[in-house]
Amino acid sequence: MTIDPRAPISCEDARALSVDLLYGELDRAEQPRLERHLESCAECRDQQAGHQDVRKLLDRWRPDPRIDEVSRNSRRTWWRVASVAAALFVGACLLGTRVSWQDGSVTFSFAATAAVEEQTDLAASFHRLIEAAHRESNDRLRSLHEQILIELEQSERENDAAGAALVRALERRLVRERREIGAMIGRLARAAMDESALTRNAFHRMGAPIAREARGDKR
Repeated sequence: MTIDPRAPISCEDARALSVDLLYGELDRAEQPRLERHLESCAECRDQQAGHQDVRKLLDRWRPDPRIDEVSRNSRRTWWRVASVAAALFVGACLLGTRVSWQDGSVTFSFAATAAVEEQTDLAASFHRLIEAAHRESNDRLRSLHEQILIELEQSERENDAAGAALVRALERRLVRERREIGAMIGRLARAAMDESALTRNAFHRMGAPIAREARGDKR
């Protein structure tokens, strides 16, 4: 969809775009709209200036080692969850179990259909699972991001520079975590699909001699 650079934006949209601009992630087509809004809205302009001041403060601020430890623990937890999910998915495929995403959780159900139908539905089922997990992760990250912005604004109003710097540092960590989660989901998808392909090939190799014996073919 083409973005009209002359179209006005709301203060809420301007706040979200200001965060993207702060981290160099703003779409170039959106920048003229943000600039036009800042020219006419003193409140958003002051808020943007405050964000830039905090960013400069962060460049001089040395992160607390406890933040790094929390980030490392978070990554280890995510990877353990991903590993378990991959193992469960591959095991379910071997047992002829359907995998789906319902109400924010993974659901396994035993199907009575033929193996050929299960293999046909496998790729589509896993694709839907990954898409649903990705959407839920984005929703949770967005909610956390909005909460961080609220805490940051409160800290700025109280002139708590140290608190504002800490919140902004956590927000920057959140952006990196979001990218790492996306990359992890991609690796999980590729690994599971590769494992599925190997499993199908193994079943075909084992099934061919049995089928020939059943037909009485001695070759």
